[in-house]
Amino acid sequence: MPDQPIPLPDMSSVQQPANVYYFRPYSFYWPAVFIFVGAFGCSGLTGTVDSHISILLWTIYIICFLIILLIDPLCIFEQKQVDENGCPFTVRRPLVGFRSCEQVVPLEVLESGLYDVEDDEYQPRLHDGYRYGPAFWRI
Repeated sequence: MPDQPIPLPDMSSVQQPANVYYFRPYSFYWPAVFIFVGAFGCSGLTGTVDSHISILLWTIYIICFLIILLIDPLCIFEQKQVDENGCPFTVRRPLVGFRSCEQVVPLEVLESGLYDVEDDEYQPRLHDGYRYGPAFWRI
């Protein structure tokens, strides 16, 4: 019986380690405007409306404020994991990530310094030594 060639695995299906970065789909200033305008608006209306409506306004404001904080890509959770070589490392994962603002960068590219941001803005996440994983909930 002749020797049969050994089938090699398809290397395109092997995933290389990569960092997944998420960016805001909105300007950083919009949440700040909402926080200040909403707080002043609710406090200004507190004395002029019924107490039940005032409680409802403040509750809606606080819920919207918490949602804005949770969808921020810098609201992250850290997990300890072990890589392929058995070395422990820390992975940072945001709670919510928008797929349209997701950017996957292989670790080899980061280590060799070949990656540049489009708007020439300094990104400390690129060189802070942590790995960034996919968001827990991707929208």
